[in-house]
Amino acid sequence: MSANRLAVSRALGISAEWACAHQVHGSRAVRANAGTASSLTRHDADAIVTSDSSLPLAVLVADCLPIALVGQDSSSVVHAGWRGLCSGVIESALAAVGEAAPRAWIGPSVGPCHYQVGREVIDRFRAAYPESPKFWKTTDDGNFFDLPAAGRWVLRTAGAVVEDHQPVCTVCDERFFSYRRDGTTGRQAVLVWR
Repeated sequence: MSANRLAVSRALGISAEWACAHQVHGSRAVRANAGTASSLTRHDADAIVTSDSSLPLAVLVADCLPIALVGQDSSSVVHAGWRGLCSGVIESALAAVGEAAPRAWIGPSVGPCHYQVGREVIDRFRAAYPESPKFWKTTDDGNFFDLPAAGRWVLRTAGAVVEDHQPVCTVCDERFFSYRRDGTTGRQAVLVWR
């Protein structure tokens, strides 16, 4: 990881000291600055927020939803699988950013074409967001959940301005790592810096 991180940092002209936390599919957001970035890996969190414009923030994903949030004075990076989404990780990140209408971007993640889930995922999402539209369909093959669409809806409902784009499914597109497609696999980093 360190060689890859250094190569990416050099190519982008950013610091090789990235703020990364120990991701646990939860809802905790932590604050980071250049002095605390290296110690964050000992903290369980799925969102990192900073006001330090020189500090890159990163989450690692291989199907989960990676989200970048950028406000006037703060930025955040979010790792949101279904558990984190249902637990409120997006709202935690937005509260930590503490600004009205930050801009949000969603990176490549598993699409509804491949995100087959158990009924508990749908039940947990409905319990967390009883007024949401239906982001799942049930077929003879099982339940399929649209994680990117659900994430966009939560972001917009919570006050973020979501930049629309054509979603890329990590299972369909072999340029990306996918746990569902490959099992044991690498992770792509989603970076935010200002």
